[in-house]
Amino acid sequence: MQLEDKGLGAVLIQQRSMLGINLNEIECDFYDWLKGKVKTRKISHGEYMSQYSWADMLLSKFE
Repeated sequence: MQLEDKGLGAVLIQQRSMLGINLNEIECDFYDWLKGKVKTRKISHGEYMSQYSWADMLLSKFE
């Protein structure tokens, strides 16, 4: 099954040596929070990628 089969072909951006996500094609509470669209800092509910040590920096901003 391909993304195109689900009508999601515009989500991925593929260029030479690059693969990315077209943020205009997805909804994400984290990206909305970064843009100031989500006003609450409680979007993580105290859990944010706890398996990664680098995520602690962002968790402190959520709380």
